[in-house]
Order: sequence, then structure tokens, then C-alpha cells
Amino acid sequence: TKDYAGGGASTWTWTWTWTSHRRPSPPSTCLSKDMAMHARGHVRGKGTNRSAEEGRGRARDGNGTTRGRRWRVRAAVEGPPPSQDAVVFVAGATGKVGFRTVRELARRGYRVRAGVRDPNKGKRCFAYRDLPKKLQYTGRDETTRARWNQVKLDDVVVVPFDVERPETFDEALGDATVVVSCLGAPESELFDVDAPKRIDGRGTSALVRAAASRGVERFVMVSSLGAGKFGMPASLLNAWGNVLDWKRASEDALRRSGMAYTIVRPGGMERPTDDYGLEARLVLSSADTRFGGLVSNLQVAELLVDVVQHPEPSANKTLEAVGVRGVPRASTADLLSRVEADPTDAPAVGSAARYQSTYAYDPAKEGAAGKLLDWSQHVETFHGRMAMLGVVAALGAQAAGGGLIWEDQFACANVRGFVLVLTTAVGVASVQPWWKDVSREDAGFPPFVPSAETWNGRLAMLGFMASLLLEHHWQLPALSAYWLLWT
Repeated sequence: TKDYAGGGASTWTWTWTWTSHRRPSPPSTCLSKDMAMHARGHVRGKGTNRSAEEGRGRARDGNGTTRGRRWRVRAAVEGPPPSQDAVVFVAGATGKVGFRTVRELARRGYRVRAGVRDPNKGKRCFAYRDLPKKLQYTGRDETTRARWNQVKLDDVVVVPFDVERPETFDEALGDATVVVSCLGAPESELFDVDAPKRIDGRGTSALVRAAASRGVERFVMVSSLGAGKFGMPASLLNAWGNVLDWKRASEDALRRSGMAYTIVRPGGMERPTDDYGLEARLVLSSADTRFGGLVSNLQVAELLVDVVQHPEPSANKTLEAVGVRGVPRASTADLLSRVEADPTDAPAVGSAARYQSTYAYDPAKEGAAGKLLDWSQHVETFHGRMAMLGVVAALGAQAAGGGLIWEDQFACANVRGFVLVLTTAVGVASVQPWWKDVSREDAGFPPFVPSAETWNGRLAMLGFMASLLLEHHWQLPALSAYWLLWT
């Protein structure tokens, strides 16, 4: 069976057994042509199956004959072979997830149409020429690194595609039967606050409508953890142009399109490298059940191809995907089957009933002001976050440049402006989830679980006040005062 970063295992296993003392025929003669190809890894007949070669070596002695041993060969196949009629269009094919998805689709033998804004750049990327750093292998596994450029992408059809120009959609889609959307506003353009609306919202929704009108059978969309019901730290992300709200709008457009669909909501993908899956197995959950977690770009790409390859267990589902250490390995089909399909009786998009069912928030019970005045939960959490952020920033600035916190740091106009912007961002990100009835108990990211929020906040508030008092009393930087007290 194959051990790959997505955490899945082979779902097909063929076994051949010989007990004859004569030299056996090669396994491929015992299979049909197609099955033999897939037993060798089904990468368009290229390469051989490692398990088969090892089995052959163990079964024969030095003369190439068997000694009455049982010869067992396992074929590493991740799922059903691709249909000869299946054509997969990948939108955003030169992004971090998109490129890895194209590479994995080609490795498994799919016909791929790669939609890119700059076809010349796309052709260079798929020829592994001038490959940007973000598209290179980022892990430490040297075996995978050496094989990264060996997956042949010569047959990938590069087509011009611009999500902000709907007139390019029809030609780009061509004869595609499956669409995989890896679209998303680039993090490199943080000052373009309108990008999430144009790309994650209107552009992606327009692609959904175009695919449905052309009779595309299935649509697989990459969204984001927190697109349905988000808390900290996902609400910080939403402060950038309401990106999560726009992603949810595209999700809703896909659900009502009439196509079979799968929505993948990955956790944070910035920090994990491509070998993250070797230590953290992929875990899938249903919609609005996770509020934090990490997963690698490669894990997400492999999951997208697994979804394409397993249409029945992944149909009409929203998958929240993160990597978790210490969980047992499970096959892809098993992971997909554990997640329930989205409900078909959901209220209409845009209706009050839909909003309440999604966020479990009834405006008649309490308004936003009531939530903000709920001292037992929200106000102390809000103050604690600000205090923790403030004390860490102040002591960090002091360690870097010296000076007293109040007299020197806050006397600087640039520092006051930075504090104001940061306080506003954290404030908005903290208030938004409470309006959607996300409580501290929903948090799964360690710094934001209830016990951590409470104690970190209280200790930070006490530490901040203590720092100011020590500086006022001794006229020394707080770090120097703490060091004197310690020694």
C-alpha cells in the first residue's frame, strides 16, 4: 500500500500467488492491459511499482527461480482509475495549491486543463523552468525533493483564464467534466482590500455559473476554515476585505448550482511545509466544527485529487481539513465517508432563516450591545487580548530599542499610530464572532481556548501595570527592573 502525505492508504489491492517451482510469468500477463498499467502506478504507464519489484526480488533466488514460496504483490493505487472521458480544469493553476493539484492530477493519469492568467508563465512552470520558490518542494524529505520535478507535465493543456474576465471562461473550460477551483485573493496584495470581493466572491461565483451552464458534472472548491462560523484567529483574516464572507457567498452559489460539489475548507497553510503530512495526518470534519488548525499546501492538493478520484463518498459535502499529530492512518475513502453530506433542506440563501440556521443567532433575544456587555465572557476576553498584545509588544520594543514604556515608546507618534491600528484590527476581529454567536468554548487554537484567554489576559494586565509602576518608581526600563528583582 502507498504511504503518502495526505494520510490515506490504497483502496485497491490485487494479490497473485504462485507455488510452482518454475519461474512465474510477470504479474502484468495475469491482468488486463489497463489493470497492469495501474498496478505499475498508473502514471500513464511510466515507472514501476516499487512493491511489485520488491516482491519479485524476494520471491526468486539467485537463479531467478522460485522456491515454492507464496509470492504476494500489492499494487499501490490511491483509488479508482481515472475515466478516459474525465477532463479536469484547474483554476488558479500557478498558485501554491493549484500547481500541486495539477502535478498530482498528472501523476495519477488525469487529463488536465490548467487555467492561468499568463500562459507563457504557466508553460514555463509546468516545464519546471524558472519555477518560483513557492512552487518548489518546501519539505526536508530528500527523496521527495529529488523526485519533485520527475512528474511529467508535458501533457497538461495550459489555457488563458482570468477570474476577473468572465469572457475567458468558456474557452478555458473547454471539454472539462470536472472543475477544481483553487482561486483566492493573493496575500501579497494586502492593501488591495477589494480583491476578496472581486476574486473570492464575484469571480468565483461567476465561474460556478459558467461551469453549470456548460454541463460540468462536478465542481470542487477550495474555501477556508471559518467561512461559515468563525472565531479568533480566523476573524483577523476576515478583517481583510471580508474575505471569509465572500468565500461563503461563493460556497452558497455552488450549493444551489445543481452540480455535484465538494467544498474543501483548509486550515492555515502558510507555515506548514510540504512534509508536514509525515507528522500530522489529515483529519476531515463537517462544516462549522473547527475554528483553528494547520495543514500543508501539498496535503490540500492531494485531498482535492482524492475528492476527484472518489466522487461518491465526497459528493455534496463540506470538508474542513487540518493536520493532527498522533492520529491513526485511515484511507481516503474512509475519511470521506465519515463526513455527512450537507443538508438539502437548508433555508434559502439570503433569508433570515438561513442566517439564523448558519450562525445560531436570534436578534430578538439580545442585540450586539447586550453581547458586548456580557462581562462573564466577552468583555474580559476582549480586555485580556488587548493586555496580552500590549505587554508583549511593549516589552518586545523595549528589548529591541530600550527606553521606558510610557515616556519613550508612547511619546512617539508612530508608535501611537501603530497601537491604534493594531487595537482597531484586534477589536473588530474580536467583536465579529460574538455577533455570530461564537463563544470561547468553540475555540480550538491553544492561545484562544477559555483557560488560556482568561489567565493570559489577567496575568498580562497585571504584568503591564507592574511594569509601569516599576519604571515610575526606579526610572529604569521594566526589563531591567525585573532583572534586578530576580537577582
